[in-house]
Amino acid sequence: MEAHVVEIAWESYQERLRRIRKVVFIEEQNVPETLEWDGLDDDASHFLALESADRNVGCARLLPTG
Repeated sequence: MEAHVVEIAWESYQERLRRIRKVVFIEEQNVPETLEWDGLDDDASHFLALESADRNVGCARLLPTG
């Protein structure tokens, strides 16, 4: 699988990002929802990984504190 990563706006893509993070972190890795939804998303830089067919395959965020 070949994928590319793009920086995206939280405001425009939050539904898509929340879906991925819910499955990966909350359901698969048992991260408590209070830790995952920590209120820091508005200030973070967000990235979406897409495969060649523009299918979402992952996401990441980078907080201003690094």
